[in-house]
Amino acid sequence: MPVVVATILLIVVFSPLVIARPVDAARAVGPTWDRTYVPTLGGGQTSEQTRDGGFIMSALSSGVWVMKANPAGLPLWQREYAPLTCAVYSDPRGRVTQTSDGGYIVAGSALGPKHTGTGCGGDAWLLKLDHRGEVVWSRVYDMPGFEFFNSALQTSDRGYIALGEWGSQTWLVKLSPTGDVEWQKAYPVDGFPYSVQETSDGGFIVAESLGLNNGQRAWLLKTDPLGNTVWQKAYAVPVEDAIIDDHARWVRQTSDGGYVVVSDVTVFRDGFAQSSLAWILRLDAEGSIV
Repeated sequence: MPVVVATILLIVVFSPLVIARPVDAARAVGPTWDRTYVPTLGGGQTSEQTRDGGFIMSALSSGVWVMKANPAGLPLWQREYAPLTCAVYSDPRGRVTQTSDGGYIVAGSALGPKHTGTGCGGDAWLLKLDHRGEVVWSRVYDMPGFEFFNSALQTSDRGYIALGEWGSQTWLVKLSPTGDVEWQKAYPVDGFPYSVQETSDGGFIVAESLGLNNGQRAWLLKTDPLGNTVWQKAYAVPVEDAIIDDHARWVRQTSDGGYVVVSDVTVFRDGFAQSSLAWILRLDAEGSIV
C-alpha cells in the first residue's frame, strides 16, 4: 500500500477573541431520562443518535464495548469486540457510527504484533457490524511504525473514509464497502486528527490540532475526491504573553458550501492552564472566516 505524502504550506489566520457573557437563565424542564451503563473502563466514550430515535454508544472495556439503546436509553443489545483498543487524550479509538444499511462502522486501534506490552501500539482497525451488532467484517491495516484510526464514516459510494494517524502524520484512507484500500494519503502534520466529513464535491474536510510555535492551532484540510490537497488553513485566537492551544474538534459543511467548526481554546501562562473557552468558527467555501 504506497503512501503519498502531500507537501503542506501552512497559512495562519488570526481571529479576534469572542467572549460569551453569562446571562440569567432558568431551565424550563428537567432531563427526559438519565441512565448509567456498566461495565466499562470509562475511557474513550462515544455516543450518537440512530435513525430510529435510539442511540449507539461505545466505550473501552476489556475490548471495545458497543451498546444499542432505544429512545428511552434502555439497552437493546450490547457486545464487546477484540482486538483491544486504546484512548489518547480522551479522544476515542473505538468510535462507532451508523451506516446506511442500519449497521455500524467502528474505528480503532488493534494491539498487534508491534505491541510491546506498554502503552498503545499496533495497527489501525475497522469493524463493520450489522444492525444487531454481529460482525460483518473486521480488518486490520498495518503500516511501518505506529498507526490508528480515530474515526470512520460511510461515503456516498457506500465505501468508507477513515481518519487517523500514521507515524506522527495525519492519515486519510479511502476504503471500499468491504474495507479494501482504494487510496490513502499521509500529510506531514504534527497534530491530532479529530473529524472528517465528505463534502458536496466528493472531496473531504478534515479538522485537527496542529503543533505550531510552541502551541497548537486549529487546522482544516480540504481535499479533492482522491485526497489531494485543495486548501489548508490554521486558525488561532491571539492572546498576548501566553501560550495558546487551539483545537478544531469537529467540522461540517453548511448548505452554502462553507463550514462550521467546533473548537476549543486553552490559555497557558507560566506553564499552567489559566482558562479554557469554547470557540465556533463559521467559514466560507475557501476556509476564510465569516
